[in-house]
Amino acid sequence: MDLHRLDLNSDSVRRDWEQILAEAGLRPETAAETWGLYENNQLVAVGSRTDNILKCLAVAPEYQGGKAFDLITARLLQVVKADQISREADVLSWSGSDYDERAEILLAPGWDSVFVYTKAASAQAFSWLGFEILEFVDNKLVLMEKAGKSGGLKAYLDFIRHRSVSYLRRADPVSDQPAANEYLSRLDPASAADSDQPTAAEYDNLLKVKAPRDPVGVVSAIVMHANPFTLGHLYLTELAARESSLVHVFVLSEESQDFPAIDRLLLVKEATRHLTNLIVHPTGPYLVSAATFPSYFLSADEDTTVLQATLDAKIFKHRIAPALRIKRRYLGTEPLSHTTELYNRMLREVFGGEPELAIVPRIETGDGRPVSATRVRKAYREEAWQELDSLVPPATLEYLRKHRLAISSANIAENE
Repeated sequence: MDLHRLDLNSDSVRRDWEQILAEAGLRPETAAETWGLYENNQLVAVGSRTDNILKCLAVAPEYQGGKAFDLITARLLQVVKADQISREADVLSWSGSDYDERAEILLAPGWDSVFVYTKAASAQAFSWLGFEILEFVDNKLVLMEKAGKSGGLKAYLDFIRHRSVSYLRRADPVSDQPAANEYLSRLDPASAADSDQPTAAEYDNLLKVKAPRDPVGVVSAIVMHANPFTLGHLYLTELAARESSLVHVFVLSEESQDFPAIDRLLLVKEATRHLTNLIVHPTGPYLVSAATFPSYFLSADEDTTVLQATLDAKIFKHRIAPALRIKRRYLGTEPLSHTTELYNRMLREVFGGEPELAIVPRIETGDGRPVSATRVRKAYREEAWQELDSLVPPATLEYLRKHRLAISSANIAENE
């Protein structure tokens, strides 16, 4: 048997690829690369991947139960690993030996995991190759992860608790005194002294320090794309901070064509620096947007948005919220987006009141139009700086000016 990368621009190759997918009850879906397994010049198995997500794996009926599935999956894992090694080398090359928050975020647990979204009937085959089930939606959808050396979801949950402990240790948000460290000293003097190595188990203890002086006593969360961070986002975070003892803001780690994920996260941190009870985290690969959610295994009449929103909601409810004792999640409305409204509805259904869902109306500008990242991106492309000044906080406006200048300089250099 021979493995080859498939050229789907070839009519004959694409026809053979689509036939194998159809026989397996799968639909074609765009991917970064697709591989095929041949025997005697006959295509007998196929598989694709986009970044670290495997998709469209299928084996011809007469070759099922043999080694074809293992061979095509092993090749996909190999090419994903090669990309990950290159990515790690790039990050480490500019981060150096000193602590660098960018490197910590980019190489957070889960960055080198491999994921597959598949039908329940196919889950067993992937489990034999080291994949573990993270979450499922009835018998329609299973999300599985093969963790890399950074660890999988469990390591990610430890990571965000660790970040939270580090943040809370710096100073008590209410009295601006090192009450947290004093409390830890009573528990374990060595632990408080070694502030560079907080443990995840201390998170609950630090919440207890704050709770007696906090009449609210609610730990809340916000999940945002922040592409980029707007005055609407700022309003939402400030509201949550007023109504909560602690707020965890999760910024989507998925890359977009507009602004790099790491820039978006650091911009959220800068714009909310005045909120002393707010911690900003990367989502890692555990909250995925519709842009990368595969649907090749779903029937054409199934609503992809409903399933993706349900999966996201279940991961948040069953894994992330318990890890950080989150009791409330804030989100904003999107009056012009049916998809967002559908997403919000699925969150309500899955959460069932635990955690509580606080849906906040979008703020509007003087002309009655809602403030949205979509509107900001349009104004940015048109270089409408006066309009942008009414849509984004100063930190975002400064970033957008620098971003525009960098792009202009790069274009000039490219044309010279």
